[in-house]
Amino acid sequence: MEISMPHLKETVYFIVNPMAGNGESLKVWKKAEKILQSKAVPHEVFFTREKGHALRLTKGILSGTKHDTRMIAVGGDGTINEMINGAIGFPHAIIGSLAAGSGNDYVRGIQKTESVEEALSLFRIMPLVPLILDSSRRMARWGIS
Repeated sequence: MEISMPHLKETVYFIVNPMAGNGESLKVWKKAEKILQSKAVPHEVFFTREKGHALRLTKGILSGTKHDTRMIAVGGDGTINEMINGAIGFPHAIIGSLAAGSGNDYVRGIQKTESVEEALSLFRIMPLVPLILDSSRRMARWGIS
C-alpha cells in the first residue's frame, strides 16, 4: 500500500505504551517510525512508564502548543483513553491511534483502520475530517462511545 503523508511542518507526537499487547506496541512503533523517517515527517516519541503517564504527557504537550496538534497513541484502548482524557479542554488536539493492544476497540469501532500504513495515511487528513463522539463522564474520567 502506498502511503500518502504530507510534508507536515508541525511535529506529530507519538505516545507509545511499551507494555501494550505484550510488547507488540514496540514492533508497531518501529514499523511506523521507519515510514515516518522515509517520508521526512517531523515527529517526537514518548514512552509511558506507568498508568496515567499518557494522560500527563498529552496535557504537557498540548499545554505547549496553540495550533492543531496531532497526537497518536501506540498502544491499546487504555493508552488512547488516557490521551483523550488528557486532551479535554484543548480544542486544538487531534488524537489518533496505531493499534497495538489486545482489544483495540477504538481502532476497530471508531477509527476503522486495519494497518499501520492505513492509519498513517488517515492521520494526514485528520484535521479535515472532524469526528463527533458521544462522551460520558464517570467519576473523574471521560469515556467515548
